[in-house]
Amino acid sequence: MSQKQRIREQIVREKRFLSANSILNFGQSERQDKIRQTEGLLEKAEDVSSRLLSVHDEIERDTQHLKKREESITLGNFEARIDEIAGQNRLIEVQRDKLSDELKSLTTDTNTRATLDIRRAEIKAKTIEIGNM
Repeated sequence: MSQKQRIREQIVREKRFLSANSILNFGQSERQDKIRQTEGLLEKAEDVSSRLLSVHDEIERDTQHLKKREESITLGNFEARIDEIAGQNRLIEVQRDKLSDELKSLTTDTNTRATLDIRRAEIKAKTIEIGNM
């Protein structure tokens, strides 16, 4: 038997007792005070049970929300996506290094050709100068 039911039965018994003894009126105010106290206890018990249900519902909602978040993380497969992006970054860096080496090679070739063109021009100028003498 729950506490609410016991309190309700106690209230019913006290009301019956009061109605049976209404003729005597002896101690009636004390009994009414006791009934009021018991009714107050009953209201408090009902408030506690309603708050308990409310908290239980909140816990249930939070649990469901947490499960949904965990599922989205699992379904998102973030670890695999991060690994894939890291692999792509490594390939891009290798390609960048190759292109950088090629650029250095081309720059060296260009400098060599420019130097060669300067030497040719100098030789041509000296040849013309010797021919004019």
